[in-house]
Amino acid sequence: MKINPAYHISLAVAILMAASCGNNNTSADKNIDARAVPGNADTVYNMSTDAGRTLFEQKCKVCHSMYGNAVDSRAANLQLTVLDSATIAYTIKNGRKDMPGFLTMPDSEVGAITRYVLSIRK
Repeated sequence: MKINPAYHISLAVAILMAASCGNNNTSADKNIDARAVPGNADTVYNMSTDAGRTLFEQKCKVCHSMYGNAVDSRAANLQLTVLDSATIAYTIKNGRKDMPGFLTMPDSEVGAITRYVLSIRK
């Protein structure tokens, strides 16, 4: 299935708007097409939070710290994120700003990391 490039641009704008708004209103997240998110909603929950923590330690903690409170000034403080699970998974897979995307990461691992990120948020 080929997706129109304009779709990717509008999707990126929606994600950036949701991530930069600074409040709990994540209505822009609802504009994300489920087809653009790796796996489906069940993927987020089919691995344990412990598995997500282990993967997070291997792939994410160098910038976000083990507790998600951002040791790198360019990294997001994941304890304060208001993003929903679909947007978190999309960001892991595709990256954002200085964060690289993990395009080849299996959906089950993306889901496990997403679950861990949701578990550390305050």
